[in-house]
Amino acid sequence: MPSSSRGRGGEKTRRDDGKEALTERRAHPRAEVTQTAVVLARHNAGVEFTIESVSIGGARLAGPMSLAQGERVQILFEVNGRPIDVEAEVVRLMERTFDHDRVAVRFVKIDPSARELIRIMVEQALEHAEQQLAEDE
Repeated sequence: MPSSSRGRGGEKTRRDDGKEALTERRAHPRAEVTQTAVVLARHNAGVEFTIESVSIGGARLAGPMSLAQGERVQILFEVNGRPIDVEAEVVRLMERTFDHDRVAVRFVKIDPSARELIRIMVEQALEHAEQQLAEDE
């Protein structure tokens, strides 16, 4: 019988072979990425952030502008050379320093074509990560 322990963002499960596996509790698959985005908030001209992880439901962003929980932002980035424009809400402040914020956002307004491009981006990133793991073994 597998054992498990809850952790942030997932559940650790001991497989039958004795190794631990992380099972996501999220509604959508999430992939670690490094993608540049422009974030528009409070009528600014746009500030460059890095998308650190993404799913079709939201993302983790890091950048040099303070954002508040509950704040609405516009996020502009590209997937496979195609522009994406989504409206998001800051749902969690993960880290705040003098010149850097790391936040989690939930996409609140996204058109179907952008959603599909993000799904493809996540799928490609997860496939790449699996290939890297296989090569490392």
